[in-house]
Amino acid sequence: MSEHHQPSSYSQSILLVDDEPFILSALKRLLRKKDYHVDTASSAEQALDTIKAGQPDLIICDARMPEMDGIQLLSRVAASYPQIERILLTGYSDLATTVEAINNGKISYYIQKPWDDGSLLEVVDRAMTLVDLRNHNLNLQQLVAKQNKQLQAVNTQLEKKVSDRTKALQKANAELDKKNTELKQSYHNFIELFSSLLNSRVYQHEDNSEQASQLCLSIARSLGSDERELTALHYAARLRHIGLISLPDRLIHTPYYNLSDKDRSEYQSHPLIAHSMLTSQPALEYTAEILLQYRERVDGNGYPQRLAGHQTLLQARILKVVDDYLALLLGTLTGESLPNAQALTYIEARIGTEYDENVVCALKYTVEGDAELVDELRLESFQLMTTMMLTRDLVNKSGTLLLAKGTRLDQTIIDKIIEIERRLGDRLVAYVCTASVQ
Repeated sequence: MSEHHQPSSYSQSILLVDDEPFILSALKRLLRKKDYHVDTASSAEQALDTIKAGQPDLIICDARMPEMDGIQLLSRVAASYPQIERILLTGYSDLATTVEAINNGKISYYIQKPWDDGSLLEVVDRAMTLVDLRNHNLNLQQLVAKQNKQLQAVNTQLEKKVSDRTKALQKANAELDKKNTELKQSYHNFIELFSSLLNSRVYQHEDNSEQASQLCLSIARSLGSDERELTALHYAARLRHIGLISLPDRLIHTPYYNLSDKDRSEYQSHPLIAHSMLTSQPALEYTAEILLQYRERVDGNGYPQRLAGHQTLLQARILKVVDDYLALLLGTLTGESLPNAQALTYIEARIGTEYDENVVCALKYTVEGDAELVDELRLESFQLMTTMMLTRDLVNKSGTLLLAKGTRLDQTIIDKIIEIERRLGDRLVAYVCTASVQ
């Protein structure tokens, strides 16, 4: 019997322990009505042998048994198998015994004989719900740990290859090693790396989470947000797609306005999913609230809570405008990729219905005042030329930084970029300022 389970693919298991056969039979009959897998043991020693062979999710044990009583058994189970839920079945009302069972056996519940079938099943269901939640949380932690390990392995491999194959980039690689060390030690930079994984899963387009963060922070600063709000908004911009990872590809890769009513309804669950995933982390509570609200509309016709106007956080209204603006540029909102001017016109036309007027004005001011957001070219490696300047960080598909924003290209750097692309099979895309193109 596996130690960890997925609720959709296994039958939850219960071990009944009692020295009276007719009680075991009665309990087994009752619990099988709920499709639980039920094993029985007539003594504590037999129960321990059964647990060693395959750990159950729940043990229901009689208090009074010869040789080793139920409290002693549950104490040993609590020490060696703390993940097993424990219920004590007692035929007498003894406060001291109950206290001992709670303290030493660390039981979750106790039930007196004779029991009420409905009450007993209700207690068992509650215990199994706790088992499911614990297993689900553990599976998520294992998934994140596995992805982090894979990412670290890719980073280490790439750093070694780049270091081995180029002398001209040794200084840049040394800086990269330093930044990677800082990334591993910083909770903030873990969010940056995790957002890259999200974008590779959710969208088939280039990662624009950095651009989303920059736009959000620029708008938020102009509207008076403090440092706490700016940090939460930065995380929200980076993780705004986290609620989509559990949705089918057909929903993620279809423009929103091309979805059917049924598919759109399912798609609209992603803010709730994001909130549930992040709200348990103290450092991300405010971020979770932003992600819960950022698909609401000023007129109250958004989702998932249909909040209107200033019922939503300012940071959520900022993220909505920025997210929709970038989706219009990519074509993931309407199905058509719009030029910058048309995207701004689309946003402005919906002030007061979908978007906050102050936020839209700040977006327009920010975009029109930053030439790099408008006047930039997207080039592949073979199109790069000397004197060009990067307007965005150059990263590979795993999100590893290769060259920083603002780097001025020379022929040696261009040759090494092409070599990395050829050797690793990694298609690289660079964004350069049009003013630097000769």
